[in-house]
Amino acid sequence: MGCVCPGFAAWSLAGVFWITRASARVNLTIGGVHLPLWRYLEGLSREGGVRVEKWPAVGEVGLKCRLIAIRCPAEVEARRRQKLYEKCAKRGETPKRAALVLCGWTVFLTNVPEEKLTWREVWTVYRLRWQVELLFKRWKSLGGLGHSQGTKQDRLVVEVYAKLLGALMRQWLTMTTGQGWRLGCSLYKMESVIQDWGLALLRSVGNFGELVRLLADLGEVLRNTPGVDRRTRRPSAFETLENPND
Repeated sequence: MGCVCPGFAAWSLAGVFWITRASARVNLTIGGVHLPLWRYLEGLSREGGVRVEKWPAVGEVGLKCRLIAIRCPAEVEARRRQKLYEKCAKRGETPKRAALVLCGWTVFLTNVPEEKLTWREVWTVYRLRWQVELLFKRWKSLGGLGHSQGTKQDRLVVEVYAKLLGALMRQWLTMTTGQGWRLGCSLYKMESVIQDWGLALLRSVGNFGELVRLLADLGEVLRNTPGVDRRTRRPSAFETLENPND
């Protein structure tokens, strides 16, 4: 989300931590002065600022949250501006000054205090947000959560819960049997293997010795499952965790 809405205030009151990218249109109140974010960043640029952390009041709701603004390298800013000009050209528009200013900065708003996450850790956590989407994709593609053969409401509810339980079991087996917590593993590949073993595991539930033997064999297979390839350009999730400063 690129703006601060009343929902963020409700989450903060409920004790929920959140991180969001800031929109150039967000208004700040700092030291009693009200100004748009882009004007604040423009002033920092003129002063040669490279990073700032403050707790201003943000938006119409006046939400007190943490502002983290990091100056981008010149090549990153140039690349962002080029993409902005190309996007505006397709619409027959001219880039607004506010958007151009924001191209030179990476800006986050969050309610996570400094003692829990440093500014660099906030950036790392935000970069890894796509892992949540990948989890949902695995549930849909491997667990069939995205479709159903049933039409009756009760059947659909039971089916959804059964599939979620299956997803939970796959995750548990991945994290325990196959040591799936290690950096560089492919959770999709490992869960696919577990899916193939599902029927054999189910049949062995009533035979403890057979179940233990199957789990040991499955663990060996999972430990030898190919991991995620390293990338030369955009780092994968495990590479980001290995080198969060890159």
